[in-house]
Amino acid sequence: MLFGVVFGIIAFAGPEQEARHLVAHEIETKTAILIDDVSGSMNGPGLIALKAANRAFYEEFCRQEVGSTVHTYVGLVAFDSEASVRSMPTRDCAVIARRIALLRPGGGTSIDRGLWAGLALAIEALDKGKIVSAGELQRVKLSLKEREAYIPLRAAEFCKKYPGVSLVLYTDGDFPSWAETRQKALEQTNLRKGETASDLNPFHVIDVAHALCIRTYFYSVGQIPQAYHHAFTTPRGFGEVRSVATMSRENLMELYRTVATRERSRVVVEEELIYNPLMDRFVAWALACFLAGAILGYVPMFSRQHARTPERR
Repeated sequence: MLFGVVFGIIAFAGPEQEARHLVAHEIETKTAILIDDVSGSMNGPGLIALKAANRAFYEEFCRQEVGSTVHTYVGLVAFDSEASVRSMPTRDCAVIARRIALLRPGGGTSIDRGLWAGLALAIEALDKGKIVSAGELQRVKLSLKEREAYIPLRAAEFCKKYPGVSLVLYTDGDFPSWAETRQKALEQTNLRKGETASDLNPFHVIDVAHALCIRTYFYSVGQIPQAYHHAFTTPRGFGEVRSVATMSRENLMELYRTVATRERSRVVVEEELIYNPLMDRFVAWALACFLAGAILGYVPMFSRQHARTPERR
């Protein structure tokens, strides 16, 4: 019975039945959207360097390790004064290679449209309307011209289901003066009664992407306003901004290769609740010891009483 008391004290004083641990899970599906500036100023060495960087990215991102169950998809968006999807996300990187080879310089530079086209492509191709419906995606697009961006209602669910998504944008153009700060962008794109606006608020696009846990990489030959350094990298770990004005083609390729390695090897760290059965075991052991002690104590007592009872005749 003494052991029963001991086990009972241990059971109710500890240990904890539940414990929380951080566990790393590999992301099985990873998607990257390359967003390329093909404005007229990219003609010549600029576009050649960008194509080489794209090649370095998809060769590393598409590389399959022996025994790995990770599936990688790459999509391509090109933009000048407008933006267009050049390839849906695909596992066949030979398709991406052909689409990149066909890129040709065009007109002006509309970074806001390039960003939105890349984000919309990622959402539509991955989700297919299951979490973010077509109507809700249209509502997001309309909000890019309003004071506040509309965040999909099930954004947290999207984050959990599609944690391995990234956008990689390259441009040699400067942001227009109206988009240098959040306030200026609001003044430019916020619709007033009877007015129409063709520009999209790039800050809103970034905010929606980060709300959906989509990481954003932004590389520019031109000047990058300070407001974008903050927008692209907030929350911490959700993006990167870098000026590549002085980079050689080889260094740009290495930069893209590094980003591809980072995204391909990304894992999700989650807090898991782990059940600890020790308390139940100590309770069971305590009960068993009490019962065993009671039985062992009762048997000698019963034997003595039986021995004292006179035999009836």
